[in-house]
Amino acid sequence: MPCGTWRNVLGTGSGLTTRGAATAEFAVVLPAVVVMLALLLYTARACVVQLECQDAAAAVARQLVVLDGDVAAARASAGAGVHVAVAGEANRYVVTTTCRVVSDPLHVIPGSVRGNAVGVKQDGQA
Repeated sequence: MPCGTWRNVLGTGSGLTTRGAATAEFAVVLPAVVVMLALLLYTARACVVQLECQDAAAAVARQLVVLDGDVAAARASAGAGVHVAVAGEANRYVVTTTCRVVSDPLHVIPGSVRGNAVGVKQDGQA
């Protein structure tokens, strides 16, 4: 008996072969995997930029305390491409930094992240 006949007798197929089915399934799944990987990489980059932005805010707040409120010199410690906003209150400096993030094509990841820090003025500082 030919092979195709045994397959029909055993009920394992309708005479059609499954050659190429794995390739077709792979072709369907691959774009989804690529999109998920890209989103994972964009998210990881956004997290790294968030940490760097927070570190920049802490550096500016530290410099404000050390330099007795010299805002221009403290802003230089934030680095290039970081927007710095400083609010001086009675006994502390509140620093907010904003950093741009390379956005993904789907705009799922935010375009910018913020970092906040507070520097407490030392005794004798105005």
